[in-house]
Amino acid sequence: MSTQQRGDRAFKAGLYTEALDHYERAIDGGDNSAQIYANAAQAALRIGDFSLAERYFNRAMGFGGGEDVARELADFYIATSNYTKAVRVLQTVLETTDDPQTVFNDLGAALMYAGSPLNAESYLMVAQQMKPSDPVPYVNLGVLYDKHLNNPRLAYGFYNCFLELSPNSRQSGKVRARVKSLESSFDGDGLGPAEVSCSAPYQPVMTEPGAMKGELARRLGQGAEPAEVKPSGDATDLPEQTGEQPGEEGGEITIDRGVVEPPAAASSAQQNPAEAGKLRDEQVVALAESAFANHNHQEVVNLLKGLPADALTTPLMGIYGQSLAEVKEYDRARRWLSATIAEKPAPAEVQALWTVYRALGEPQAADALCERFEGAKGYGEFLKACASAADLGEAKTSGNPAE
Repeated sequence: MSTQQRGDRAFKAGLYTEALDHYERAIDGGDNSAQIYANAAQAALRIGDFSLAERYFNRAMGFGGGEDVARELADFYIATSNYTKAVRVLQTVLETTDDPQTVFNDLGAALMYAGSPLNAESYLMVAQQMKPSDPVPYVNLGVLYDKHLNNPRLAYGFYNCFLELSPNSRQSGKVRARVKSLESSFDGDGLGPAEVSCSAPYQPVMTEPGAMKGELARRLGQGAEPAEVKPSGDATDLPEQTGEQPGEEGGEITIDRGVVEPPAAASSAQQNPAEAGKLRDEQVVALAESAFANHNHQEVVNLLKGLPADALTTPLMGIYGQSLAEVKEYDRARRWLSATIAEKPAPAEVQALWTVYRALGEPQAADALCERFEGAKGYGEFLKACASAADLGEAKTSGNPAE
């Protein structure tokens, strides 16, 4: 059984840390396939290491990951509320996909939560019109008109169509609760039946406020850019529900497209003490580099662990991994050092990873690293350490004391 197959087996069993370890060993051994990086990203996502997950997803794309990997990356950005990046990824998928309807839906949802509801409306309408039997665009259009475009009549119509087309989905209880809330808010007056046919392409009334303002072709031609994402808690929350208590039949309506919901992340101030002081990323980097030069490795870890993934350059990843090793956080050190070496090997990081493998009791992985860099220029000190460890191992095996 290959290392990747061991990782796949652990992943299916829900042993995500073990799966990630296997995938990273495969990467350390020279496997640079898009699939191994995508698998590592999914495992990292499930243990809550979002920065590492993003790094591996982007590595997968760099090594030829196709539409499936791009969709996984977009789902990751949606699940972690980074809707602007999700939009950019989905726009590239839209250019080549054979299944544009689902991409239109996901783009519309991402644009909605990125603060561009009118652009979102165009994409979601196209998704509904392309496949009127799909319930997902209906629920997203319901949220759009309910929360973002202040059109309760259309929201009510699309919610009801969703319930008609998907009465037993995991979202149906929440949608029913919202429909009841809308009905009670209007006391049956003023809401009226919306002009939404549940299994036919919706044709908006152009005088409706917020109903398909402008043509999709014009918006695509303009390259619609979403507004900056607003820090607004849960991205999919609905307006407060009148007379409804949270529970099985209430709560929030969310995107229902198979996106993995990661564990809730700590606040930025909890993740990184530097955030409390409102330090900019470049200031955090400068402080971390200074702390590393002064061998203050715990401070390096404290500073870098909350830095956004796109601010962690390869050299910073190396500093982070080495400092994690120095403070004996070996599992995390292995992940970051593996990611660093996969992008740009350097002697200091390679030797640090070798030391981590030995500390974790994984001599085979350490030996594989020695073999991988045997004869490489600039790795003299590391290869001497490899030779010394090999001599010590042989002495122990033969029962003779090492000289």
